Amino acid sequence: MLFSYLIIKNSNSFLFLIGQLSGKHTHCQSPFKTRFRADEANEAFRCCLQKITLKPEYADTYLNLFDAVTKQEDGDRKIELQKVEQIIKDVDASLLKANRMFIEEKIDIDSYNRLKKSYSEDLIILKQKEVALQEVNKDLLEQLEFAFKVMSNLQKLWNDLDLEGKRLLVS
Repeated sequence: MLFSYLIIKNSNSFLFLIGQLSGKHTHCQSPFKTRFRADEANEAFRCCLQKITLKPEYADTYLNLFDAVTKQEDGDRKIELQKVEQIIKDVDASLLKANRMFIEEKIDIDSYNRLKKSYSEDLIILKQKEVALQEVNKDLLEQLEFAFKVMSNLQKLWNDLDLEGKRLLVS
């Protein structure tokens, strides 16, 4: 079933009416019980899309700002990663010390098992944190660039999309 979209300008805002396309007319769904020409509704929608745009200078400003924030966060993340790596080394050293103390019979088996369990749990948590800090979403900048490109010419995108693409865009 094909749906058509009509935009009515109403006191400085746009009202989207969604209706079922029937022949050359759009039958609007509740609460609007009226008919509009589908070609006129589609043209009104295309005109509205033409007004929704992101100017290239704004997109460049946003991308530059994002890049600067990302670089700052990268520096903070590297510092935090170094701290976590040092803590991992310290916990590993403590676990090794507990092993030596057990071998030299300076602590009993129960104490050793408690220490080993505690250090092992700490290591798991720290290594998960280390992996999270190492992950950098390099694709995010590319995704933003794509989104800004789409927003810069929404009407052209609409005209190039097939029916399913148009449904996805308005949903």
